[in-house]
Amino acid sequence: MKHAFLKRATSLGAATALAGAGLAGMVGLGATAAGAATVTTNFVFGTPLLGGWTQQQVPTDAVAPSTVTQGSTFTLAITPAPTAIPTSEGGGLAAVNYLNDITTIVPVPAGATYVSTSTSGSGSWTGGPSSSPSGSFPLTVTYCTATNGTTCTATPQNLTAKSSTSTAPFPFAGSTTPPYIEVSSGSTQLPAGATVTFPTITTTLKATGAVGTSLVAEISEFDTTANITVLGNSASESVHGWPDGSTPLPSSATSSSSPIPPANPVPLATTTITAASTAPGAPTIGTATANANGSVTVTWTAPASDGGSAITGYTVNVTGPGGPFTGTSAGASATSATVGGLTPGTKYSFTVSATNAIGTGTASGSVSATTAAGTPTPIGTIGGIGLALVIGAGLVVYQRRRLGVRAGA
Repeated sequence: MKHAFLKRATSLGAATALAGAGLAGMVGLGATAAGAATVTTNFVFGTPLLGGWTQQQVPTDAVAPSTVTQGSTFTLAITPAPTAIPTSEGGGLAAVNYLNDITTIVPVPAGATYVSTSTSGSGSWTGGPSSSPSGSFPLTVTYCTATNGTTCTATPQNLTAKSSTSTAPFPFAGSTTPPYIEVSSGSTQLPAGATVTFPTITTTLKATGAVGTSLVAEISEFDTTANITVLGNSASESVHGWPDGSTPLPSSATSSSSPIPPANPVPLATTTITAASTAPGAPTIGTATANANGSVTVTWTAPASDGGSAITGYTVNVTGPGGPFTGTSAGASATSATVGGLTPGTKYSFTVSATNAIGTGTASGSVSATTAAGTPTPIGTIGGIGLALVIGAGLVVYQRRRLGVRAGA
């Protein structure tokens, strides 16, 4: 009797596997997270007991940054929507009693390294039958580096055929390969008709790929185990789902036809690796001009690269006799600065360096200037000859004019 039923079910072709939109929710997707755009993916689901294929559009929301600097960590957050567990399967041919092991599989993007995953709490359900009206369940997160069929259950490309009288696995065209993150509701029985709420799932990843790499977040597979009643008999079946590019699903697709190959999943969020910020490059040195008051004005142009972080200021550094010297600071948009506190008539060299949030970059090339000589300071007379000391120029002798005597007399 069982085989006769299966044969009949298979002939239904693409009969609805699970009624309504419940399948999308029971595998942990749905809802709108703050700041997220809803992305819809066509998924094909196969059910072994009732046969055939079914296609559903699954809305999914994810939040991730658009860019991340190379070597930095970032988070991917998925917040499922409250979803009703379906009450029937196969267009009403079977009653759904409960679901368990609701599993979402998220591949670790190429170019990223897994760090950790956390959830915002336990899952829960309400609105169930009187025997189980409400409850909660833990969400198990497993980082899988290999598929072992026990705790890491992603289905590889395994196209095992199934006839109407066979108990072999349903032909599945999955393509998930490790590493991946597997999130499961575990063995808790989630009753048909109940509304299930899933916590936010946040995964931390590290951007280890090359600059320019796109880290694409996607769902590669949906799985669950459904306990159903068929013609008075209780049975359990594994339901698998994978992305499919064909719309609509060919009406000729049945459990005995060739498995429908997976399409590339629709990206839920894409994060591009950018170069890590560094200290700025070297400014281009301009001129050093001595001023009459003994100071020197130094000019420059901004560096070709700010290192990926805005320049916050410049420093004019001085070398010469009497050092070391404290650098002279200038603002982020400055292209010149005046350096004071120098010894008159002395040659100095000047360089300029730029600073951003990361640090101070390489100094520019150097430029030199000799400060102006100082103002003469009289120090006395000898026989009518005046003596004056000019700092930076040595002793200067000049004639002092006497009363009634012409200068130079």
